[in-house]
Amino acid sequence: MKVFEEKVRIDSRPIQPNESIFDFLNRTSYPLFNQIRNKVNSWIETVPDSNKVEFIDGLKHDWESTYFELLLNKLFVSLGFEIEIHPQLSSSTKRPDFKLVNGEEILFAEARLATDKSDQQRAIEGLENQILSGINRNVRSRYAYLSIQNLVIKKNQSVALKSLYKVIKSYIEENKDNLDASNLFNYHERYEDRLIYENEAFKIEITLIPRDFTKDFEPNYRIIAVETGPAQFIDSTTYLKKAIQRKANKYGKLEVPFIICIQIGSDFSAFPQELDDLLFGTGIYQLDYKTIRRDHNGLYGTQKQPKMTKVSGIMFVWGALFKT
Repeated sequence: MKVFEEKVRIDSRPIQPNESIFDFLNRTSYPLFNQIRNKVNSWIETVPDSNKVEFIDGLKHDWESTYFELLLNKLFVSLGFEIEIHPQLSSSTKRPDFKLVNGEEILFAEARLATDKSDQQRAIEGLENQILSGINRNVRSRYAYLSIQNLVIKKNQSVALKSLYKVIKSYIEENKDNLDASNLFNYHERYEDRLIYENEAFKIEITLIPRDFTKDFEPNYRIIAVETGPAQFIDSTTYLKKAIQRKANKYGKLEVPFIICIQIGSDFSAFPQELDDLLFGTGIYQLDYKTIRRDHNGLYGTQKQPKMTKVSGIMFVWGALFKT
């Protein structure tokens, strides 16, 4: 049983704004991604037969979380564990992700993809991708690429985009005689004028980037060349704390060790020192003794006042989650 079927792939386009990771991997002909398809197909063979269909369906509809579970499954198998997926517990009707057995050694493990984006933020990103993907599919020009300078979602609702496509096409046509590829890197000339389109659902600001129209025209290219993101504050550990706390008491007191495996799913990763502070308390440097002591605000508390006693350990994973 395979995740990706073996077939001839001829579509080399980059991932589209509203395209899922699975759909992109399943269509792209770029050689690197063939290696990833082969790797995932080999990993699925390490999953118990009764759970293969569940994992394949999960990769198609919820790539990020399922990919992390598949990675952990492969890791545990490589360490010599026999694996049971979603085992029954005597102490709870809820089921953890893994039961791991190696001889007399038994433990339970729970996988968690921790992201710093709320459901509302993900919904907004979905609308942004819908708009950008629609522009890429429906707007073509021999004379210009588009640079998205600003995109603001004002209402979380479905959006009609036909009028936007029409306005962009008209804007390009009106300005095509002023586009000069020799001014490609002239910031002031290129950005002093821009298209601003706004309705009740969103506002978008677009500038034009000249392209060499003497070259062969590729009808399937992406017209959006630059997507500018907004500045933001970075909170590197609060979302990790919430993710751990949600899992810490989920299964009650277990008779064997219980570990929580956290995939750091933020675009801005946490440093090891920040994770130490999160678990064991904020490090405080004492000038008089030239030593480090820790505040009592860590998830595990202190030796005198321990917290989160039902969790035997936390495993953080960086960089293992495939994204495009």
